[in-house]
Amino acid sequence: MLSTRTRPNPSLPPQTPSTVPGQSSRTALCIWLPTFELRLELMRFPALDATSVALLGTGVGTRLTVWQVSERAAEAGVRPGQLVSQAISLCPTLTLLESDPAHYDAAQDTLLEVLAELTPVVEPAGHGRIFLGMDGLARLYGSPHNQVLRVLRSLSRVLPAALVAATRAGLAPGKFGAWVAAAGAQPGDPTIVPEGTLRTFLASRPVSVLPVEGATLDRLERLGVRTLGELVRFPAPALVGQFGEEGGR
Repeated sequence: MLSTRTRPNPSLPPQTPSTVPGQSSRTALCIWLPTFELRLELMRFPALDATSVALLGTGVGTRLTVWQVSERAAEAGVRPGQLVSQAISLCPTLTLLESDPAHYDAAQDTLLEVLAELTPVVEPAGHGRIFLGMDGLARLYGSPHNQVLRVLRSLSRVLPAALVAATRAGLAPGKFGAWVAAAGAQPGDPTIVPEGTLRTFLASRPVSVLPVEGATLDRLERLGVRTLGELVRFPAPALVGQFGEEGGR
């Protein structure tokens, strides 16, 4: 369910039951910037942009782990979740950056404020991933494609062009459809799922888009279930029996 982040701009369409706070928006747009936090750090230290960089998370006790990695670090074999000692052994030139949650929160809030000027229905879903309710915006921004482009252009007010270009976007009926569309989209090339085609679109998507634990995805793979279309063939009671509460989602 999408909720209103701020008071709506007077130029936006009047609020209806689909866009008032606490209600759902039938058409949703998901914008997603992977490794949002690391990208923010590289904005601070642009000289590191073409180098091997890792953002630190926290492990058990004092055992530091890697949280997010740059493309060059990934090419050297560095992966999220690795111990720092393992990462450095794989990539001796690796630059380690400490995380700054307050900075990431502030950047996310700035994005939300900008997006709330376009639609009254804005919902964060973690740093770098935001859902927008798009019902009733055609008269302001035109076709679905133009609506998405308008949202992406607004990001350039607070993000450099390279980060806007790296943002993925998906427009679909409902939040889950929008997320799946964004997850499969290429940077700068939004995926738009027309009304009435969502079921067909979702059927071919991998089960890795599901918001479940990695162990559940591993079990699905062992069962030979690789797409959402294959998953929905299982009766709901069978899924609950196999996976407990997660199976009923």
